[in-house]
Amino acid sequence: MTLKYEVSVPYRCLSVVLALLAAAASVGSAAETTGSISGVVKGQDGKRLPGVTVTVSGPRIAGRADVTDPAGAFRFARLLPGEYTLKAELEGLGSWQRNVVVEVERDAQVEVVLEARTTASVQVTAALPVVDTKSSEVARTFRTDQARQVPLSHSYAGLFQLAAGIAENNSSTGSPNAGGLRQDNAYYYDGVNATNPFFGDLIIDFSELDIEEINIKRGGISAEFGRTGGFIVNAVTKSGTNDFHGEARYIATHPRWRSNDVDPEVASSPDNRQQAAGVGGPILTDRLWFYG
Repeated sequence: MTLKYEVSVPYRCLSVVLALLAAAASVGSAAETTGSISGVVKGQDGKRLPGVTVTVSGPRIAGRADVTDPAGAFRFARLLPGEYTLKAELEGLGSWQRNVVVEVERDAQVEVVLEARTTASVQVTAALPVVDTKSSEVARTFRTDQARQVPLSHSYAGLFQLAAGIAENNSSTGSPNAGGLRQDNAYYYDGVNATNPFFGDLIIDFSELDIEEINIKRGGISAEFGRTGGFIVNAVTKSGTNDFHGEARYIATHPRWRSNDVDPEVASSPDNRQQAAGVGGPILTDRLWFYG
């Protein structure tokens, strides 16, 4: 269970209300905010192994266990985006362990091979996103810590610039396209459709500090989203973990900080202040968390 508490100011409350109204007026279903891990367990001879205990654990869960079915398959659904430790073990064959990255709306597919060894277990510590071979979508998922490595606007709409090959993805109205009209686009925030139903742009914007992951689809989109001629953006907000974590930023621009403009006809005098902060942590370890 995850508890999210968001610190708001009056204009932020109004923004949330507008987002909910836009969701009610828009066509399409809610987007997923979780991912999954699935796979099969095989022996050294390539045969699938039933009855193998597979567990998954991470900073947001105390641990979940599954037992492979007669086909040697296992699955862990509805996992929040992040890094997890996957472990499989069977008496007589030791154990196997690997770190797996779960991305929003993606199924991380893992093949486990158990074999008799002189050592007790096999561990793979490198954690890399696993290709979802079951999906035909043309999509990319980005974490906001990756976005900070490039010069982007500090907002939900600013992250659109991560989408490759899309015209006007730095538009101030938040209305890029992927081969269709901007009315064909849809923007989701924690599963809520925040698309302006009248103009097809983003009705409100959010700080990138609140976003854990953003998934951008531009082709082969499943029918559940309804409008699929443009592109679909799905942002998932951060949650608390078993460790306290937080961050803050302050951005300021002032006309006196600019050098003299060569052409006074195009001169601008920006005077802007932006501040944001977020903090999360445990209320009850492995049971209840907060983020604000």
